[in-house]
Amino acid sequence: MNNFANNKGFKLSFFVLLAALIVAGCKEKDIWPKESYEMLNKRSIKLVTYSNSSLSQFSFEESANRHVAVYTNQFMDLSQCNDCGSPFIAFEVNPFLSEFNYTSREELESVKAIKGQTSSFFGPYASPLRSGSISGKKTTDYSWIITIDLPADSTKPNESRKIKGVFTLK
Repeated sequence: MNNFANNKGFKLSFFVLLAALIVAGCKEKDIWPKESYEMLNKRSIKLVTYSNSSLSQFSFEESANRHVAVYTNQFMDLSQCNDCGSPFIAFEVNPFLSEFNYTSREELESVKAIKGQTSSFFGPYASPLRSGSISGKKTTDYSWIITIDLPADSTKPNESRKIKGVFTLK
């Protein structure tokens, strides 16, 4: 008597189907980061530079066709310096793009990418980001998943940083 479960063709088909399901289940998916940061609505970055300093003053001004993504490290221990503020990274985002990827110095300059401190003894300051990459994907009309990848600099050679978060319009 030929039992259906003992059929070699059935067993082979079962294992092929099982393997296909496992491979399909392992496919990379978009995972939403847990961290959330703010996106300033209708703003642009104004950077005021001085010839005798590498640091600049900055402000976020009204703009009809830009947003500003702002990452602020709020988890820094400020017990040693109560007027140091928080480190931040900011850059302009074109709200009409569904995706973007900035990797060259020219691209980072075009979106006015800056890093600095929210406050200090001298007030808030920033300097242009000249290397690294910033990429993002619009998920809704009000939010983007953005990855900021900064290389280590010469003063802190072991401190490269990768930040991934959901930036939401405020």
